[in-house]
Amino acid sequence: MDGKVGPVPGYSTDVIGSRTVKLLRTFDRKDHRPWFLYVAPVAPHRPAIPAPRYAAAPLPPWTPSAAVFEADRSDKPPWIRKRSVHLTGMHRERDKMMRTLMSVDDMVGKVFRELGALNERRDTLAIFLSDNGYAWGEHGTRGKWRPYTESIHVPLGMRWPGHFKPGSVDKRIATNVDLAPTILDAVGITPPSPMDGISLLRPGARQRLVTEFWGNLDRGKPDWAQIRTRRVAYIEYYDGDHLTPIFRDFYRLDRDPWELRNLLRDGNPSTEPDLTRWKHRLLRLYAKCAGATCPGPS
Repeated sequence: MDGKVGPVPGYSTDVIGSRTVKLLRTFDRKDHRPWFLYVAPVAPHRPAIPAPRYAAAPLPPWTPSAAVFEADRSDKPPWIRKRSVHLTGMHRERDKMMRTLMSVDDMVGKVFRELGALNERRDTLAIFLSDNGYAWGEHGTRGKWRPYTESIHVPLGMRWPGHFKPGSVDKRIATNVDLAPTILDAVGITPPSPMDGISLLRPGARQRLVTEFWGNLDRGKPDWAQIRTRRVAYIEYYDGDHLTPIFRDFYRLDRDPWELRNLLRDGNPSTEPDLTRWKHRLLRLYAKCAGATCPGPS
């Protein structure tokens, strides 16, 4: 902290919230220039230790999705098929994570009360999101690292009075690389160089999205890249050159949102999709583009 390393007393989320409020109070109220504040609590990351005041807080019941109870995983990659987690353990882990988020709610409330006291609340664009998803037993897996929806889907909430209608839902495909262009757009700054993301304050949207993870090989699992649309998820797994797939998944998300049926491994040739265009699109999007040469909102 300020160049000094050492233990900081208190529960981490509460400490971060208090320091955020303290920083806000240092602002010069006569200075009307835009400001940027990044507040990142560890919660709900493991080990997910709730604050003492929430250690036994009641929680709403959890109804696991169909992906948690997937009985037949023979269509999944072998490194997924051999995975197995116990539902009781997932219940415990989820409960702890949910209770840590209660402190995050307190922190958000504290920050917004201070914004109100500073008369900054109506002028502030607030963005609320997580950095990754988390599997609580879907497809026998736990955590992130994998291309399935639970591991890559995160909440994204935005609040800006006069710009967003309260309670409205935007169904466009978005990703966290869109945040920097959005923030720059909000304060009227033109990026000095091309950016991969697009401003969410402007019309237009992607028709497809690439997700990828490199570094799995260090954990004994293949790397992967994926192209997604509203209807389809096409996944390639790699072992080495990142160009030659060793396994593929293909899901119709509009019919199979829990990704229970890999159409390339369901034993029904009549449902097998033509992969030519999907392989070409994925290669073009992740392996042969950079910056302004990558497809944007098309």
